[in-house]
Amino acid sequence: IPSESSGDMLIKVTMVLLDQLLLNSPHYDRLHNRELLTEKTGISFAEYLRIRTKCMDETKKKISFSPLQGVRLVQLFDSAAQFVLSSKFDRIAKVMNKAGLNKENIKSYLSEIDNFNQQMEAMMKGYLDEKLFPMNLNQWASEIK
Repeated sequence: IPSESSGDMLIKVTMVLLDQLLLNSPHYDRLHNRELLTEKTGISFAEYLRIRTKCMDETKKKISFSPLQGVRLVQLFDSAAQFVLSSKFDRIAKVMNKAGLNKENIKSYLSEIDNFNQQMEAMMKGYLDEKLFPMNLNQWASEIK
């Protein structure tokens, strides 16, 4: 994984991991996993693609998110972390290791997710307290196919 800001790394690795489950890897039932993501997080596949496109834009400008998109991003980080920590990740661990996501990088990645989530929760406390955008961080990794 190339050296870049922690936020950029976090976003790119999350999207690469979720792309394996939802788009690219023949080792997973992509249609099932798309439905599962919607069921467990409320994020439709179309919404995932919109957020992914926004995040993967190659421009150097800062990405701005609405409060709902910020919550969705936290949910996507959580979903990717659950995947990495599950036995389902083993199916592509060798492929990801060759791409640069090794055990040490995974530890850094998970640590960055934790830091980011804490910052987001602090920033969005008012929104979450009022339950305008509920955080549906349900376990889903055990149901990935």
